[in-house]
Amino acid sequence: MFIRTLQTAIKRHKPAKGLILHSDQGSRFTSKEFVRFCQTLFFQQSMSRAGCSYDNTLIERYFNTLKHELIHLFGFTRVSESETAVAEFAYAWYNRILAHTFNGGLSPAKARVA
Repeated sequence: MFIRTLQTAIKRHKPAKGLILHSDQGSRFTSKEFVRFCQTLFFQQSMSRAGCSYDNTLIERYFNTLKHELIHLFGFTRVSESETAVAEFAYAWYNRILAHTFNGGLSPAKARVA
């Protein structure tokens, strides 16, 4: 699911080679499949120190919002339901509607064009 989601974002935003993709040291980011995926696209992987959430404050905040605004509110019974809901959360609500203080009160989509 993670690579598929990233492929969707790549199609949408068409990042340049050399993009720095920062993550934690979770198994999905250190897997051979994901490392090859990044190498194929000429993305540079950057990883936080083990157990140091301060290295990833923005994504930690994102997942905190995801958990409290979506996951904990709905009792998903099927993986397909949760995949659809997470995609809608990320692309429709979080990136296009939700105002972010670090963007001067704009959503990420509005901040990109401002």
